[in-house]
Amino acid sequence: MKKIIGISIICFSVSGCAGGAVTFVDAVLTALSGADFVTRTTTDKGIVDHGLDEVTGKNCKVSNIIKDKKICEDKLIKQMEELNCDTFRFDKDGNVYCVEKTEEYK
Repeated sequence: MKKIIGISIICFSVSGCAGGAVTFVDAVLTALSGADFVTRTTTDKGIVDHGLDEVTGKNCKVSNIIKDKKICEDKLIKQMEELNCDTFRFDKDGNVYCVEKTEEYK
């Protein structure tokens, strides 16, 4: 069934009957490409990456697959790795931070 639908879409797009549909699809794809460019430039992640973040609750980046990394990582682990300290604490809002040695046993 999927093959039939795919072939039908291709045939419809190639034929002259799809004049208005093709320009609409082109406009949508152009807008998405522009939005993805802006998102990637400002956040270093694309629209798909942000969508995966929301769905999984993790930190996702599809381009990690090229670097032999997992596409999605746990956000907390990522934050702790970026802090690069030996001892961690959480504030009342659940944010993680480093603990200095003098503060460790308070």
